[in-house]
Amino acid sequence: MASQFLPPGQHFGPPLVLRSKVALLGAAKSGKTALREVACENPFPRSYTVTLARESSVKTVPITEKNITVELHLQECGSFDRLPGQLEKAINGCSVFVLCYDVTDAESFSQLGEFLQTIDKVCEAPACVCVVGNKVDLPEGGRKVAEQTGFEFCGNRPDQMRYFDCSMLNNTGLPDMCTHIAQFVAENYEGRVAALNAMHGGMGPF
Repeated sequence: MASQFLPPGQHFGPPLVLRSKVALLGAAKSGKTALREVACENPFPRSYTVTLARESSVKTVPITEKNITVELHLQECGSFDRLPGQLEKAINGCSVFVLCYDVTDAESFSQLGEFLQTIDKVCEAPACVCVVGNKVDLPEGGRKVAEQTGFEFCGNRPDQMRYFDCSMLNNTGLPDMCTHIAQFVAENYEGRVAALNAMHGGMGPF
């Protein structure tokens, strides 16, 4: 409780650990597995393997200025989750979603709307949605979905969605995305604490 009276940027004690379940959604071969592996500092997968069941990894993001550590529990939804009724169950309880598509495959981009509809159906609270245009390291002539198209897709919901041009091979764009999600989780927590404090007459954080 005393840390609220410290000068900005100064904190004592171990960091507060926040955890968030992050659903990775997208068409097959859109780079979800590579995203999950590279985010957790594992080697870039050089061969493609179909993800059938759900796979999970944990990415830790420190927010030093707030003395907070955010654990992002990355849950990659597999092929079985695309069966009727299964995707809703798979993403239940998530407040953060990453929609992946391959910038060299326009069909993978066209599927984002379907995933977004499922998110709207399942998620009651405002969600954080990151849209990842993946494989930007491939030759320029092979790109079928322009970067601007990704920004325009997210522009329909500027307070909820954010676009990231990414290469898992070169690990570009991904660190910014993880930081953005961690900041969302921290701010969401702080908002809930502030609401509780207001309800209890400012008696301090819970």
